[in-house]
Amino acid sequence: MAIKIGPLTLGRPALVHVIPELGPKPEPEQVSFSGDTTFDDYVAVAKQAGFSNGAMLQAQILRFLQREEMVTYNTERVARYMDSLVARERSLNPKSEERLLWCWRPLREQDKGALVSHTDFWENGAIDQGQYNLPVPMSALQIVAKIAAEFPDVHFYVSDYTSNQPDPFLAVTASGMHFIVVDVWDEPGFRATR
Repeated sequence: MAIKIGPLTLGRPALVHVIPELGPKPEPEQVSFSGDTTFDDYVAVAKQAGFSNGAMLQAQILRFLQREEMVTYNTERVARYMDSLVARERSLNPKSEERLLWCWRPLREQDKGALVSHTDFWENGAIDQGQYNLPVPMSALQIVAKIAAEFPDVHFYVSDYTSNQPDPFLAVTASGMHFIVVDVWDEPGFRATR
């Protein structure tokens, strides 16, 4: 229905479909460990006392990553980036019946069922119990092997969502500690993004 006002004709405004901007992809960061030089002594005494918890394990892993000159990715920035990928995908396919979410999938068989999700299944960032089933580059597997050799009780998860190019992030974690994101690769084709 058009409305005529003098020389102007006003019609029904057109619906505008706005595609959200993709958030910045997280950059690798050098690990900086703020523990003092007596941390190794503390760990030795804690081991003698039979004391261990997630915070201490996380500090040990960060110390190891620093010593090995490995990088990490800010976990909050990774989550925001993955959220923006999903939001953009939803806006490009507004009529899709598919529920678009991203999740963390166990990398290895021994990682399945190791952790319970901290979010509901239908929320972004949930821990899915289905094992990651896409190829993983050798460089990522080398990181897993190196960390697992030093910390055999940790678990590895890969970010995943329904997309042709999900840019998976690799995280290490254990019960009682936060995810530490240690790698990312481009899909398909394993183009290095570090």
